[in-house]
Amino acid sequence: RERSRWKFVPSSYCSLSALLETHPSTTPTTTKRVTPSLSLIAKLQSVNGKRVANEKDFDSSTGELKVSDKATPEKNKEKDKLVVLNEDITQNLMQWLRSNSPTTTAANNVAFKVTDIDTRKLSRKPPVPFITSSLQQEASKKHHFS
Repeated sequence: RERSRWKFVPSSYCSLSALLETHPSTTPTTTKRVTPSLSLIAKLQSVNGKRVANEKDFDSSTGELKVSDKATPEKNKEKDKLVVLNEDITQNLMQWLRSNSPTTTAANNVAFKVTDIDTRKLSRKPPVPFITSSLQQEASKKHHFS
């Protein structure tokens, strides 16, 4: 265990997300219906065609970027298509997004436009029915039986 702790190299990465909100507006109909404000969180997925690294891309035992056991040229190409964001790059990206926005309001809010909505059908399967042993194990966990 001690050797694995010595072998571990701490690495840092950043992610970039934005809280996007709509403002309430009235529709130009005779009813003057008000649309409520909506919000969503958008996460940065790629930069210049390269996927942004996340926690799953790092090895938990060494702290370094994962390299496949089978180091094939295809796997090395996948690693080359990965960008690790550090604090400086993230700050520069935030400034670039603010400065290249189509419109900026007086409160320094940046306006973005939704160009595509991807909808997917989500299906979940119900959990497997309990058998006696798994029922006892679950009861032990939840109700602290021994």
